[in-house]
Amino acid sequence: MKLYEIEQELLDLIDDETGEILDPARFEELLQERDDKIEHTALWVKNIGADITALETEIKRLQDRKDSLTKRRDSLKEYIKNALNGRKLKTPLISIYETVRESVEILNSESIPDEFMKIEKTPMKTEIKNAINNGQNIEGARLISKASLVIR
Repeated sequence: MKLYEIEQELLDLIDDETGEILDPARFEELLQERDDKIEHTALWVKNIGADITALETEIKRLQDRKDSLTKRRDSLKEYIKNALNGRKLKTPLISIYETVRESVEILNSESIPDEFMKIEKTPMKTEIKNAINNGQNIEGARLISKASLVIR
């Protein structure tokens, strides 16, 4: 039986006029069934949390491996570049040569004219919250309360 079905059956066991429980034994049975269902669902939530933690750990491990391989690849490319000393190498399996590309190096970002700068505006939520809590009215923002469930 689904949780909402249990809730409905519990309501059906209560007399609308008197508030009396029509079948106390069945009512207790349903309360226990409801609590069991909630407990099992909460345990499922904990298991999902453990899976998320395991995945985060695996993501970090894979990212570290990726970073390591990227460094090794770059090091080997530099080794080949130095060994070729500007020459080209072409074989039936591979073609190796150097190209030159231009990129901009920023020496001092503060001296760059505004027309070449991106300006991003993002709300400072902590400061806004503190201001509202101190009685300020901040147009375009308000404090809201969110309930969160704790499962330990």
